[in-house]
Amino acid sequence: MTLTIPQRTLMLQTILYTLYLTLGAGIFSSLEGWSFVDGVYWADLTLLTIGFGSDFSPKYQVSQGILIPYAVGGVIMIGLVVSSVRGLFLERGKSKVRHRAIHKERKKVLKDLKCSDTDWKTEFELMRGVQDRADKRRRWWGLGTSLIAFLVVWIGGAVVFSFSEDKQGWTYFESLYFTYVSLLTIGYGDYYPQSNFGKPFFVVWSLVAIPTVTILISSMGDTVVGWVKHSTLWLGQKTILPERHDNAEERERELATSTTPYREADREKEPPRDVDPKQSGVRSKLSHLGRAVEHREEKAEATNPVPEKRVKHHLGGKLAKEILRLSKDVGKQPPRKHEWDEWKRFLELLGETEDTGKQQEDVEWKWLGDDGPLLSGVTETEWILAKLCEHLEKVLLEEME
Repeated sequence: MTLTIPQRTLMLQTILYTLYLTLGAGIFSSLEGWSFVDGVYWADLTLLTIGFGSDFSPKYQVSQGILIPYAVGGVIMIGLVVSSVRGLFLERGKSKVRHRAIHKERKKVLKDLKCSDTDWKTEFELMRGVQDRADKRRRWWGLGTSLIAFLVVWIGGAVVFSFSEDKQGWTYFESLYFTYVSLLTIGYGDYYPQSNFGKPFFVVWSLVAIPTVTILISSMGDTVVGWVKHSTLWLGQKTILPERHDNAEERERELATSTTPYREADREKEPPRDVDPKQSGVRSKLSHLGRAVEHREEKAEATNPVPEKRVKHHLGGKLAKEILRLSKDVGKQPPRKHEWDEWKRFLELLGETEDTGKQQEDVEWKWLGDDGPLLSGVTETEWILAKLCEHLEKVLLEEME
C-alpha cells in the first residue's frame, strides 16, 4: 500500500524527532555524567516543556548554553508532529463522521418527503439543514472521542504510576495529580517518577499524552470555547461594551448583502486563509482558464456580425467570468457555502430551471440526490466549478461547429 503525503510527513517527522531526542540524550548525559536512560528522560521532560526541575537539570555552563538552541528546535519539532497527528487522524475522522452523518440525516429527510411536493428552494434549504445537523454531530463526536482519549491516558497512566512508584508511597490520588500536572505541562516537581520502570514508561506515556491534550483543546474550540466566546461577546455588549442600535442595524444590513453575487471588492479584503498548495495550483489554472476564455469570447463577440453566434459567445464569456470568480474560493478553509441567489445564477448559466428539471425522468432530487453537491465528497465550489467547466466545454464545441 502506498503511503499518502500526510502519512509520509508524519513518519518522517516522528523519525527526526526520535533522532533529535536521542542525540540530545547522548550529548547531555555525557556532559552531565548521567546514564543514557536518564538523558532520554531529561530530554523528554525538556522538549515537552514539562520540566519538573527536581531530579535532573543542567549544572554546567556548556550544557546550559547548548540547551538554548536544543530546546527551541525540539519545541518546534513537537509542534510539527502534533500538527501532523491532528491533521492525519482528527481531520480525517471528522470528515468520515460528517459523511456518515449526512447520509443518516438525508435518509431521515427523504423518508417523510415527496419530490413532487418540494420546489428547488425548499429542497436547497433542506440540504442546508442536513449539513448543519451533520456538522453539529461531527463537532460533538470530535469532542467526545478526544475527551475519552484524554481520560484513558490520564486515568490509565495514573494506574501504572501508582504501581511503579509504590516504593515512594504514592497513592492513586497522588498518581492522578501527577499525571494531570504532567498532561498540562505544568511540572511542579513535587512528584516525579524515580523507579527503573517509571522513567522509561513516562517517556512513552508523555509522547502520547501531550498530543492527546492538544487535540482535546482543539476539539473544544469547535464547541465549548465557541459558546464561551459568544457568551462573552453577548455579555460585553449588554454591560461594559454596549453596542449602538444604529450600528447594529447597519451591521445586519451588511451581513444581509454580504453574499450578493458580485462583491469582488469584499473578496479582495478577506483575510488570507490556509490553502492547500495543490488547491492553490488548481485555483491558478482555473483563473488562467477563465481569463483566457473571457478574453477570447469578448474578442469574438465584438467581431462576429451574426446575432445568434454572438449570444453563444456572450454565454461563454459569462461562464468564464463565473469560473474566474469561483476560482478564488477553491481550497479556502472553512469551505465557502453559497447562498440560494448564487445557486440560482449558477443554474441559469447551466441552462437549468425547475421546469426543465422536472421534465427529466431520471432526476428526482436536485440538492438531496445521489449526484448532487450534498454527497459529492467535494466542496460546493469544486462541485459547481466542475459543472461550469463541463458546460463551458460544450458551449465552445458548439461554437466550433
